[in-house]
Amino acid sequence: MSGDDALAGMHHISVSGTDGSEWTYMACSGRRFVPQEIGWILLVEGSRTPIEPQMLTVEEVVGDLKAMLPDDESHLGLVEPMTRWMISDLREGRHAPASVESVERRLSDLESEYERAFPDGPQTD
Repeated sequence: MSGDDALAGMHHISVSGTDGSEWTYMACSGRRFVPQEIGWILLVEGSRTPIEPQMLTVEEVVGDLKAMLPDDESHLGLVEPMTRWMISDLREGRHAPASVESVERRLSDLESEYERAFPDGPQTD
């Protein structure tokens, strides 16, 4: 599956690395994903050193983007609502079949990550 195929139907933020690589932060949520898979996945393509896809916390996504784009905080206007969308999907049962315990655990973890990344609540203009 190509990177473009992997991103089909997902929301994502892409940033160019200093080495010409492409860093894509994918917001994975919805009925295709079990609760443990709902969250942020980093996919790096074109790096001289291969980087395997990895799940990141909300704080890690925000930290990476702030480091890569120090003069542009517009990405926070994307990370914050995308994370709220993931939380909403968990709350409203829009995920692949899973036990109540796994849904509650992932929801609790994601809400905590969100609160640490955005302690002042939703970002507004």
